Amino acid sequence: AALTKLYWTLGTKIGEQRVSQMQVSQRGEQSENLFDLRYPACGNSDEPTDRYDEYVIPDRRFTNDDRFSRAVVRFQNLGVTGVKKGEKANIRIFINKINANVETLSDDDKCIASFSFIYYGETTNPVREIERSIAHSNLDAGEVTLSVRSDKGVKFWFEGLYLALFAKA
Repeated sequence: AALTKLYWTLGTKIGEQRVSQMQVSQRGEQSENLFDLRYPACGNSDEPTDRYDEYVIPDRRFTNDDRFSRAVVRFQNLGVTGVKKGEKANIRIFINKINANVETLSDDDKCIASFSFIYYGETTNPVREIERSIAHSNLDAGEVTLSVRSDKGVKFWFEGLYLALFAKA
């Protein structure tokens, strides 16, 4: 089934369409669909920031889907400044709340993940599973905006931010 699906996808889709089609059940060959929302990189070690807001429009097959089962958010090469080695850094991700600021706490109903980690002077790749009820209640039929905020005085950068949404096929 996977080989047939690959041939079909290579013959009928281009670019990112191929990736998304391979992650979604076409004819019952998968038990779970993956809708991987990929957000652009943010800054670098020379130009970190304390604010990030970007949106992605999910595949229409996902929106308003009662089969939603879980969500996972992850960073690729998250780095921070304004924190000494051995100290704790805090980064929060909010969904569809662009007015979040450094004082918006992680107990806010739009906070889908809070990363507290000890800074060792290197980038990290943190991953968090999002509580199903929080993720599902904050997803709607439109775009999905992720807002990343740090503690006051802390700045960050990352190479990638991903929100993986899973739904029963």
